[in-house]
Amino acid sequence: VLPSLLEGKVYALLRLEKPEEALFWADSLVKAAKELNDAYYRAKGHYWLYFLNLNDNQIKPAYEHLFRSKQLYLAMGDSAGAGWRSLDMAHLRYNSGDLTGAQEAAIDAITLLDEQEAPHLISGAYNTIGLSYLDRDLNEEAIKEFKNALEYAVNEKDSLVFMHNWALALNNQEKYDESLKIFEELLESEAPSENSRSLY
Repeated sequence: VLPSLLEGKVYALLRLEKPEEALFWADSLVKAAKELNDAYYRAKGHYWLYFLNLNDNQIKPAYEHLFRSKQLYLAMGDSAGAGWRSLDMAHLRYNSGDLTGAQEAAIDAITLLDEQEAPHLISGAYNTIGLSYLDRDLNEEAIKEFKNALEYAVNEKDSLVFMHNWALALNNQEKYDESLKIFEELLESEAPSENSRSLY
């Protein structure tokens, strides 16, 4: 069976909200791609297994599939694919409370991604680093990373999120005049939602 057809089936089952069936076919995709020595679809299959395990709150197997996917992209010389998976690993670690691990994975993503081709991913990586500092009350370091994120922001929505996080760090430093200026600027725009601290 062609791996591309198996991936199409996984995607269709997800759209139909049938994750258990999708999990079976994602596993079949990995096996078929391995038999065909197709590293590209093996990497994609492991990504789908990560996605499905994460949705089922199976964090450890989700991370393992992300790692395998990243390693396959690296073996193919696909730094963009590996960088994207590193950013997924950063978000997974951050949401699991592993702040140091999140930073390390986000830094890895930045080194792998091309700033011309994926500025939105690089900005998301800097934001994740900033959040990991913010959650440890390392506010000066956090502000530096949020400023880096702003440099790579590709749209207003992303910029507003990074500014919002910057203002939170200023509040933590009791620099209320500076944070107020940012909040007032945010109020004049479409304010970011409460759950939009972490992007991509």
